[in-house]
Amino acid sequence: MLRTPVPIRTVALSLLLLATVPGWLSAYANHARDSKSRLNADGLITEIEIEGIERTRPQTVHRIARVEPPVAVSELDLEGIQRRLQRSGLFQDDITVAVRPRAAAPDSSAASEFVLSIKLQERWTLLPLPFGAVTSSGWTAGFALYEANLFGTGTMLLTAASISHSGRQVFLSLGGHGLRRGRTALSISGAAGTDERETALAGEDPYERYRRQHLQAQLGLRYELREGLEAGTTAALQIAEVDEGRSAAIRPPSSAAAYRQGFRLSWDPREYHEYFLRGPAARISYHRGFALEGIDNYDVVATDLQYNRPLLADGRLGFRVRGEIGSTPRVFLQSLGGVGFRTLPGNQARADRYAAAAATYEHRIAKLSWASITLLGFGEAGVYQPQDALERFHGPGAGFRVYLSRVAVPALGLDLAYNWKVDEWFVSLALGLMP
Repeated sequence: MLRTPVPIRTVALSLLLLATVPGWLSAYANHARDSKSRLNADGLITEIEIEGIERTRPQTVHRIARVEPPVAVSELDLEGIQRRLQRSGLFQDDITVAVRPRAAAPDSSAASEFVLSIKLQERWTLLPLPFGAVTSSGWTAGFALYEANLFGTGTMLLTAASISHSGRQVFLSLGGHGLRRGRTALSISGAAGTDERETALAGEDPYERYRRQHLQAQLGLRYELREGLEAGTTAALQIAEVDEGRSAAIRPPSSAAAYRQGFRLSWDPREYHEYFLRGPAARISYHRGFALEGIDNYDVVATDLQYNRPLLADGRLGFRVRGEIGSTPRVFLQSLGGVGFRTLPGNQARADRYAAAAATYEHRIAKLSWASITLLGFGEAGVYQPQDALERFHGPGAGFRVYLSRVAVPALGLDLAYNWKVDEWFVSLALGLMP
């Protein structure tokens, strides 16, 4: 039985945002038609020549590069085309973009026609990833399949299934360039299963343990305001059923269902540099959860700031600040992890009120034909509120990365972090992360 209906104005706003998609696509199509009708005295690109692709469709390269003939030579941004192709992750680093005159037939007047030449090499994009772990608290085994260029369209597919001592999980996500049209991009994701969740402070026994069945389905829509600046919205259904009668349960939360509407603004003008993205990036988001059963409405505001710059010959100096404040129901809370939280116990620290900062220096020690290998050192500090009181954490750490040049998942690595407050070490795995 529904507890609180979703406000009509929220549903109307979501429908309004989705209804604007045809307008965006129409504006993009009109712009393309107008550009085809404009001739320029400096010359016109009438053909795109692509070398080095086997699985990728030519239209996919056009979409990523954001160029479609005919287009005036003077309107081309060759560095921008190269940058977008590099950032797609589908191609190896050595990408050449150039303009050359088009060979004209003897009876042709095509002296002002040119060819855009793109030379690149594809990365391997299909990755089967079996995984497993055995710890003092149980075991987990599973299989994930990652494809960054589904059917050569640039569509990203990630699907995974796992089984453990406490339950089963399935996950599916679709996104990437294949679901982009013009300035508009779509993403779809879903997860379901049964799991046993434990929440604990660093160095202490769990203070919360329960088993739940959960389901989440999400639809996302992003619109590029200008290159590097995007606005987006998400709509998600969340359902979690808690087994309150389980004998091993400690402080189990209530079962819940909610419709969650989110809005996000992100700015990411970073450029590819050796093995990392150079420059600043920022993201801010707001989510409103509308109760359907078992909980009250809730709000969440989050932000994520990053900055990387080269230091010394092969080094990277990076900074990252993450924060969130909200009233998310306990049963929907996600684990804190990744940069800023490596000094906390993995998969056991949960909160929706936190602030963390990290500084990292990373140095490349080997540049091979197939990979770059780096060592890194970092320091982290922050606060989070898992219960009523704030908990502080801080400490140093070190790790390594292997950045694969021929595979679409660029980074593999391991981090070892020391929590100074509780005198304990934590290990975390890095997979698919480009700083």
